[in-house]
Amino acid sequence: MGEFAVLCTASPDGADCVAEATMISLVPLCDEHQLQVALQVVPDLMVAALRHVRSGAKPVSLPPAERAAIIAGASPKPISAHMSGPHGPVVYFADGGSRIKIGFSTNLRSRIRSLSMQEKDVLLLLQGGLTLERALHATYDKERIDSTEWFAKSERLVAFIESKRAQLDGQHRQKTQRQMRKHMARSASASLPTPGKRADRLDIIRDLIRNGGGDPANLPLKTIQERFGVSQATASRMRSDVSSHLKDAP
Repeated sequence: MGEFAVLCTASPDGADCVAEATMISLVPLCDEHQLQVALQVVPDLMVAALRHVRSGAKPVSLPPAERAAIIAGASPKPISAHMSGPHGPVVYFADGGSRIKIGFSTNLRSRIRSLSMQEKDVLLLLQGGLTLERALHATYDKERIDSTEWFAKSERLVAFIESKRAQLDGQHRQKTQRQMRKHMARSASASLPTPGKRADRLDIIRDLIRNGGGDPANLPLKTIQERFGVSQATASRMRSDVSSHLKDAP
């Protein structure tokens, strides 16, 4: 197949690319691999196309209070969990030395690679799309470098990033604590002997009744259910059997 060329529509650092994107020959792909390629590149291409369509009209600015609410409500997300391929919309903060890029993507891995960056260069991820990105761009407009998505690394921008990262750390600690409490509860339950023989279980119920004053009615069925993992009907029968034995006992 003969050589053909198309124009590149990328705008690195806010300037249109003037180089030609040259393709020597088509690459045959099966349906599965075509879908994989589409998932890698189409989402970001659609965002770029949408921006191109909107470029002729200036977007309506959000009121300051609305911008602040959108930014405050943006939940920080773990970076590594979004580096395996396409995902939901996120706004990323990428470290470029003396400046920070605030951009939107649905494929962080692909986007970071296109910027010749690595995962370690991503400072923060926030769940959100173009509306959140616009709110952040407007909020940090004083730090914005020309009309690009790059912003000067000011103290207030760094402080915001650190505050959101601290929020993510707090969420992780809370999740870890919840998991630990569940693990301790399971361990405590597992440490209690749970005899398999019915006679052994009845002996335990008998001891519970005696420790509770000797009246079977004082032993809740829920206690038996939780102790042996049985239904309410089975717990009732077990308590009744023990009650009968206690009455027959001298």
